[in-house]
Amino acid sequence: MTRVRESRDLRSKVEIALPKGEPAIWEMIQKLDKEGSWSTADIARFVGSSPKVILHYVARLDAAGFVERVGRSQERGTPHLYQIARPSIFAPRVSSSGEVLPELIIETLWRTMRMLKTFQAEDLAAYLAETGRAPNIKSIRVYLWRLHGGGILALAGPRSQRQEQRFRLVRIPGPRAPKILTANVLWDPNRGEQLGTAQAEEVGL
Repeated sequence: MTRVRESRDLRSKVEIALPKGEPAIWEMIQKLDKEGSWSTADIARFVGSSPKVILHYVARLDAAGFVERVGRSQERGTPHLYQIARPSIFAPRVSSSGEVLPELIIETLWRTMRMLKTFQAEDLAAYLAETGRAPNIKSIRVYLWRLHGGGILALAGPRSQRQEQRFRLVRIPGPRAPKILTANVLWDPNRGEQLGTAQAEEVGL
C-alpha cells in the first residue's frame, strides 16, 4: 500500500522594519499640528529618522511654504516652532532650493487608475508620456500584476495574444498608492526562524 504524503505550506511571520523617510516625517507633522505648534525635536521623538534628516526636510518645507515659523522653542538645538501653512495629503517633495517637485510616478499611476477604472499598461504609459516623463512599460506591468495579486485589481476580460491584459480597479485602500517593498531576511533553517530585523526598501518604478 502506497502512503500519500501530504505537503505542508510552511509559513513563518517575519519582522520587517518599514522604510522611514519624508512620508513618515510629514505624517507625524500632520498629527502634531492638530495639537498646535511643534518643533523638529517633537518629530524626532516619534519618528526613527535622524534629527539631521528631519531638520533638513522641515527647512525645505519652510522654504516652499508648506510650513511656517510661529515662535521659538525652549529646547536646545531646535530654536523654532512651526505649524502647517499649506496642507497636503501627500508628503511634499521639495528640492534643496525650495522648489516643489512633481509627484512620484507610482502616485501618478495610482491616481490615473482611480480615474480610468478599467485600463491596461499601455494606457498608463501613454498618460505618463503626456506628463513629460518616460514610462517603463515593463515596470508598469509588474506593478499591475502585483496589485492584482493583492486583490486590488481584477482581470477585465480574457487576455489575447495581440493585446495587453486589461485590469479593473475593484478595491481602493486609500488615496496613496500601494507600494512594492523588498527586504533581505536573514533566516536560520535550523530553528526555522528569522535572525534580526529585516529593513524593507521600496522598489521604484
